[in-house]
Amino acid sequence: MKVLVKWYNSYNAPGGPSMHLEWNLFVTCLMTMMGYNTERLTWTRNLHFEVPLSPVIAPKKARPADTGSDEDWGYLRCSDYHWQVSLCPVVAVHGLEPVSPPGGVDNQESALGLESSALLFPHIPVLFYVLHLLYEDLKLDELQRSGARALVGLLQQLAKDLQLEDFIDLYWRDYPSFIKTFKEACVIDQGGKMWRLFLICPASVREPSCWCWQSEVTHNPTESYALYVVGDEDAISTNMLKYLSRLSAGFTLKDLESVPFGVALPIRDAIYQCREHPCSDWSEEVCALIGRQDLTKQAHKVTIANRKSTVGLNVMLEPPVTSEADEEEDGMTDLHPEVTGLIWSQDLRVQEVRRLLQSSRPVRVNVPHLPELCQRTMALPVGRGLFTLFSYHPVPTEPLPVPKLNLTGRAPPRNTMVDLNSGNIDVPPNMTSWPSFHNGVAAGLKIAPASQVESAWIAYNKPKSADLANEYAGFLMALGLNGHLTKLATLNIHDYLTKGHEMTSIGLLLGVSAAKLGTMDMSITRLLSIHIPALLPPTSTELDVPHSVQVAAVVGIGLVYQGTGHRHNAEVLLAEIGRPPGPEMEYCTDRESYSLAAGLALGMVCLGHGSNLIGMTDLNVPEQLYQYMVGGHRRTHAGVNREKHKSPSYQIKEGDTINVDVTCPGATLALAMIYLKTNNSSYIQCMSFFVLFALAFTPFSLDPSRSIADWLKAPDTMFLLDFIKPEFLLLRTLARCLIMWDEIFPNADWVTSNVPQIIQENIGNQEQTSVSEDLNMETLVQAHDYIIAGGCLAVGFRFAGSANSDAFDCLYKFARNFMQCLTTSTATVTGQYNLQTCLSMVLLAVSMVMSGSGNLKVLQLYTLSTSNSAIAALLCALYPHFPAHSTDNRYHLQALRHLAVLAAEPRLLVPVDVDSLKPCYALLDVTYKETQWYEETTVELMAPTMLPELHLLKWIKVKGPRYWELNIDISKGTQHLQSILSKDGVLYVKLRAGQLPYKDDPQGWKSLLAPNLNNRSAEVRTFKPEAISTFTSDAALVSFAEYFCRASENMKHKQETVALLSAILYECVTQEYPEMLPTHISIDQAVRTLERGDLCETFSLWQMKLVLELCESRVLQQRLRDTRGQGRGLLLSSEFLPVMKSSADRALDRWLCVNSHVLQAYLRRQTMNNDTDVNMLACFLVYHSIPSLKNMVAMFLFSRAAAQEQSVGCSCTCSAAFESSAPSKTCIWSLTHQFLEFYRGFFVSAKLLCDYFTELNHTEVKVLLKLLLSPNLIVH
Repeated sequence: MKVLVKWYNSYNAPGGPSMHLEWNLFVTCLMTMMGYNTERLTWTRNLHFEVPLSPVIAPKKARPADTGSDEDWGYLRCSDYHWQVSLCPVVAVHGLEPVSPPGGVDNQESALGLESSALLFPHIPVLFYVLHLLYEDLKLDELQRSGARALVGLLQQLAKDLQLEDFIDLYWRDYPSFIKTFKEACVIDQGGKMWRLFLICPASVREPSCWCWQSEVTHNPTESYALYVVGDEDAISTNMLKYLSRLSAGFTLKDLESVPFGVALPIRDAIYQCREHPCSDWSEEVCALIGRQDLTKQAHKVTIANRKSTVGLNVMLEPPVTSEADEEEDGMTDLHPEVTGLIWSQDLRVQEVRRLLQSSRPVRVNVPHLPELCQRTMALPVGRGLFTLFSYHPVPTEPLPVPKLNLTGRAPPRNTMVDLNSGNIDVPPNMTSWPSFHNGVAAGLKIAPASQVESAWIAYNKPKSADLANEYAGFLMALGLNGHLTKLATLNIHDYLTKGHEMTSIGLLLGVSAAKLGTMDMSITRLLSIHIPALLPPTSTELDVPHSVQVAAVVGIGLVYQGTGHRHNAEVLLAEIGRPPGPEMEYCTDRESYSLAAGLALGMVCLGHGSNLIGMTDLNVPEQLYQYMVGGHRRTHAGVNREKHKSPSYQIKEGDTINVDVTCPGATLALAMIYLKTNNSSYIQCMSFFVLFALAFTPFSLDPSRSIADWLKAPDTMFLLDFIKPEFLLLRTLARCLIMWDEIFPNADWVTSNVPQIIQENIGNQEQTSVSEDLNMETLVQAHDYIIAGGCLAVGFRFAGSANSDAFDCLYKFARNFMQCLTTSTATVTGQYNLQTCLSMVLLAVSMVMSGSGNLKVLQLYTLSTSNSAIAALLCALYPHFPAHSTDNRYHLQALRHLAVLAAEPRLLVPVDVDSLKPCYALLDVTYKETQWYEETTVELMAPTMLPELHLLKWIKVKGPRYWELNIDISKGTQHLQSILSKDGVLYVKLRAGQLPYKDDPQGWKSLLAPNLNNRSAEVRTFKPEAISTFTSDAALVSFAEYFCRASENMKHKQETVALLSAILYECVTQEYPEMLPTHISIDQAVRTLERGDLCETFSLWQMKLVLELCESRVLQQRLRDTRGQGRGLLLSSEFLPVMKSSADRALDRWLCVNSHVLQAYLRRQTMNNDTDVNMLACFLVYHSIPSLKNMVAMFLFSRAAAQEQSVGCSCTCSAAFESSAPSKTCIWSLTHQFLEFYRGFFVSAKLLCDYFTELNHTEVKVLLKLLLSPNLIVH
């Protein structure tokens, strides 16, 4: 507190200090509190205190006394004049050599003492330690280095007074001309107490090495030199990412600009090495530090909501050009032409797909064919929903645009409008209900999952007209499929359901279930259970729930409990598959869709569990499902509703026999999903006697030892084929193949191998040989076609989204065959409906395989996954029974067709230039993992592209040379890549200098770096400063080229300098490290100033020495020898640094040859009055890393003693080395080696001294040894 009070009084003196005056006040105040009499010290008394500008507030000065005082005599006695005139002659009379401080700094102590009662007197060593750390820290900041020069005066005075010769020598070497003026010393320690206090200070205060204390204050440069110069793997890992991760904490590229070039060089080198080969999952801080703006933007986990003119993360695109025909909303105006134009740049296939799927404009038809064409129009929204999937980000203040479903036509020749509602055309009632629902789903599926959708916006889109209620119902389902319905408030859900609107209930129940996929959410479970009588308690009130709503609720249970194996729900759903009609008039219509929904839901609940149905052994699930497939006696209904089903139906009489026409599809698909991808998992367990007894009366036998897949094989006898509907053979074939997942192969032989032998033998030879009367050819042909369709559909599931060419060729061949059969006589045997169904399934299979490829033969723009969940969703959506009309839901609920969205997977990777924010082409290396079918393989793809399934990949790499390389390691996990793909697949890339995008230069012929790539010197000669703008847009670099690299009239005598600067600029810009330009210039300026002898401070020489040490470090030397590094060494060019080093060596050698007496005077502690000699001497000592005189003597004594005592085997003694004309370098190495063993505290200095000794010629070694072995030197 006293210190603060003292400083407050000094700082707030009348007049107020300026910046210069404030520092002087601080120094004076601090030294006064340490006990100094600042009026008696020359340098403190002469501090320039500025006079305030205002005469009113100027402090009053004491009037000088007319007579002298004792203090005046004391000041004169301590003055420089008194020392020169009085002291030197007296010393000369006694024959004593004058003793001077190093470099001419006077070391004669005066009688000035310190006030021991001062406030800070006991803390002088600690204050010196703190101020020295501050001094070293200021030297590491170019912007603050002027503060170090202001602080060095105070530190020099304290070091002299504390008799710290190492620090005195350090400060003198830093500022030789400035420190030379400090000649006065004060007596601090009279009783030895101060030395005892000094000994308890940290060791680094006694050893003035910046590397000893930086680990405590500024650890980052210490780590960089531990990594590069010393090569100490224990100090820091050689993993540059780990190093930069630690460095990036609070340290940016802007901070690096203020770090001195020598200290910054290893950091910049690590940055450049990481910049060349980064990984995409590095942190945002590290990416910013290495200067990869593309990775920084990628790592910035913020998704900006896109409007119509945006895509990805804040990537602005040009608005699509629309024609007059497109002015009316068709639901497909939000596609991004810049992305699709890169993927399909050779044709207009996207526009053609848009034309085919538009349903908002009248079609041009003849009047009699209008109903048929209206059916086509009503089916278009299902395809449009997938075409525009996740392509729109809505504006919260605007409603969602929903295109109209236009069912009108224009009849030629007058283009007359024809409307179905005109009354002249007979149409079924409610024909547009489900098409409107599908239209709403398609509109809602445009909304991207990353969009900002709130409950208020969902309610805001609710139409006021009742005619649009069906579209809004579809819109609610779509919000659930893209995950936004979870934000709908519970009160709104209750409000929608209480309205009793059937379509709204279906869309809402399926939507909330899809949004809660596999979560077992209890609130959704209660919501669904209300609509399923089987899940209600027996005493509950019976609700009048429409049949379609019950179907939707049952499927919703399967979605919410997908893959959980929930026993209660599985038991209920298993019973619901075979739910009998009744009681009375209930459950008599559309039973097929309910049974199918129960089977699909059961399969989803037990998805992929196989025989591991924990806790369900007593349910005998596989046997029960098999019974539903083949028929037999019905089991007694169990559960809470068993009393309810005792009353028979008044309309349908089935008795105790299972109606397989109702139960077979659901049971077959349930078995397929339960044993999905188990590959012939055998179900071996003893079945109950009841099951065997029930099956004994069926035409099929069930062997417990047979696998589940064998149950699903097509019958191989005509007798058994007559018991199965041909449509069910498609389901059986598909189910068996899904179980035997790994045995699916994309070829025609595998597809036909699913056909039983009896069918193959008779189908192919029916024209050549007579057919047996026992064979029903119609049955055989239909069975053959449906089995082939089932095999093709299995291939489609297996290779969904892969664009496998073999699978495509195989399926395309079968599709062509079915199309030909439609026009031949075979159609009369098989039936048009059967052929059309089989053809539709094969086409769907082709679409699944080529999804997202945009193949002209398929035209599909999204891709699919083959995960268990995706296959379950596709089975629900692609059930092979299509509605006969727009209101048909008897066999399959139409809303389930949209569940295909749950199988959609974002795998489109779109490179975006980080500078222009435009999509671009980029070359990728995609590496596949090794599997049982193929070895690890790398393929080359041009992005934008659709990636294969992520679990198949190991590595993705953005290749050069156009763009900076980028690695995505998928072997560590797919989370990072999934995050990129989920954000519209935007992958930011950065174009290298001098390169053009692939779109502008496909072959690379226009690139400025293409010619003379291996002839760097030719490039430099032909490089013109005005061409710099093609490499970079940095204004500083362009200006540098304009003013420093262009020869002019007034620079004719500096052509060498212009050539050097041009070469430096070319090297920095073309190699993508323009930040190294100041480093090159600083080194050049330091060397030129050294050659002129104008260096007043040695800081730049310190930095150059650090650069040289870094170049010789073993880490970088190893990198040069490493062939994998392609010979890349330091950031500095291979020619520049040796030239600069040679110039500095020559300058110091010339000075040493002429001024060897100056070095001898330094070693003898003699006075030097020539400022130039003092400055060059300091430069010589710094550049050659010669330790201080005290340490040099200690090193010599330790080394000689060790050599004599341990007999290191030196071939010459020290005296021999002195006498010899060619002294042995081995001797010097041995001496220094022994010093390292005894004196590790000066490891770096000794290492540098060793290097210096080995580089000297014989004459220089002889001179230095003479100096070191001088008797006078040893005495001193």
